[in-house]
Amino acid sequence: MIYDISKFQFDILDYKNNVSKEIYYIFYKQDIDNLTIKEFILAFREKFCIKENTIYLFNNNKVKSLIDILQKSEEEYIFYADSIITISDSEEDIDIYNPLKDSKYEEILKNK
Repeated sequence: MIYDISKFQFDILDYKNNVSKEIYYIFYKQDIDNLTIKEFILAFREKFCIKENTIYLFNNNKVKSLIDILQKSEEEYIFYADSIITISDSEEDIDIYNPLKDSKYEEILKNK
C-alpha cells in the first residue's frame, strides 16, 4: 500500500453499493486542508474502494439522518451543504468541491 489510512480519524456514516458504483458518506474528524484531504481520499480509496466510487466527506456526523432525505427543508439543505467538506468522484481529480453551495443555497441564505 502506498498510503497509510491509519493516520486519519474518520467514521463511515453510510455506504451504498450497486453493480457499478460505491458511495461512501464519511465523517472526517481532522483539520481540513487541501493536501490532507487529498491524501485521505487517496488512502481511503486504496484501502476500501474496489470499483467506481463517490466519496462524500462531512465535517460532522449529525448529517447522517439527512443522507437519505431527497427533499430537504431549507434549514436541512443549508445544514447539509455547510457540513460537506467535499464530494469526490473516482473519475475526477481530487479537489475541494461542494456542489450544494449553489444558487439554491445562496437564495435560501438571502431570504433569511
